[in-house]
Amino acid sequence: MTAAWRCRRPLVTCKRRAIGRWDTPVVRGFSTLAVGNVLGQVIVAACVPVIARIYGPSVFGVYGIYMTAVSVTGSVATLRYDFAIALPHRDSSGTAAVWLAVVASLGVAAAAGIVIGVVAWLAHETLDGVGGAVVAATIPLAVAAIGINNAVVLWANRTSHFRTSATAGVTKSVVTCAIQFMPVARTCLSGGLVAGYVAGQVASTWMPMRHFLESRTRFRSRQAMTRRMMLVARRYRNFPAFSAPQAFLNALSQGVPVILLGYFFDARSVGFYVLAQRVLQSPAEMITSALHNALYVDFAKRIRRPIELKAQYVKYTCGMAGLAAVPAIGVLVFAGPVVRIVLGAEWSDVAAISRWLVLWIACLSANVPARVVVNAFKKTHVFLVYDIALACARAAAIVIGGVAGSFMLAVMAFAVVSALFNVFLILFGYSLLVTDEGMS
Repeated sequence: MTAAWRCRRPLVTCKRRAIGRWDTPVVRGFSTLAVGNVLGQVIVAACVPVIARIYGPSVFGVYGIYMTAVSVTGSVATLRYDFAIALPHRDSSGTAAVWLAVVASLGVAAAAGIVIGVVAWLAHETLDGVGGAVVAATIPLAVAAIGINNAVVLWANRTSHFRTSATAGVTKSVVTCAIQFMPVARTCLSGGLVAGYVAGQVASTWMPMRHFLESRTRFRSRQAMTRRMMLVARRYRNFPAFSAPQAFLNALSQGVPVILLGYFFDARSVGFYVLAQRVLQSPAEMITSALHNALYVDFAKRIRRPIELKAQYVKYTCGMAGLAAVPAIGVLVFAGPVVRIVLGAEWSDVAAISRWLVLWIACLSANVPARVVVNAFKKTHVFLVYDIALACARAAAIVIGGVAGSFMLAVMAFAVVSALFNVFLILFGYSLLVTDEGMS
């Protein structure tokens, strides 16, 4: 009796301690990814003032339209099968999920190439106005690189090789900025920005792909691998059915300002918005992407322990909200003088835009645990409805400003609507945990 009690007591104590403190594996993985993302974003941030002065607002506007097309298409590159990489207990199923995501990426890229070819044939004048057919032809390559990179990076995270993922992020920033600074790239205007972006995406895929090829589970035959891929595809069919449309709508809703601002106003206004969003969202992403990748593996393991999961959810949500509040206050106070000194008077409108967009970015940073929880509980159909409503609300907000002829009204309405939707998502994620705790 005494021996049994001695065996059980440490287990109870460990469980209580795990709930009451930061989980060491998560913190270790998060810190490694965050350091890599910080280094990558510091490089980008250091280059932004120079690149902004070189290319100007109008060129950034054209680049923003290109990035919108890439991000919207790239959001469904893997059909979201990359989310299935961390979930299976067997590495063989995880390997199959990686190959499934790679195949899907190549298929989506090929479909994008066909669409671009048709558009180039029917509306070549439109393409010439936003960078030309040569620039548009790089979209399939960028989409394939994004999808493959997501798959192999998540495999590295599954196998706890977080350093590989962090190095890939730094490599992308270095290569992107190096090419965009080249004299040849400067003469190509928006084409130079595009060339740097595509090269960075391709270069960042090399190291995690090498790690995957060295550490993957090897199947006895191609037939065995195909059967495993089909099994994974059926088991996680909710991801392409619900999560992929949701990701597409989410990317589209974020691209709505670029599309509608370009319609109601001009490329210069789009350039102001693109630079403001890039300056604010890039530092946020260096934290949120690292936290998302680290939490997703951990939350998937805690899915059967709702009490622990709820404690972790509250802890990381409050932590991210507090972390986002500090730079948000800094933007509200110092945006004006910083923009004038660093970017010049030509970019002065960026400060006013940033003061509104930071409200959205702060709420977006705090909702990372909510997105992880919704995916871990396989409630991806909720995301689909959520993003349909978000895309419509964002479009309506921009249209109001466009009809009124006020660029700042359009940005203000977009930021407020986006912030409110992110707050709702945080509350919904918590409600899932409370319901699951009551049922267990």
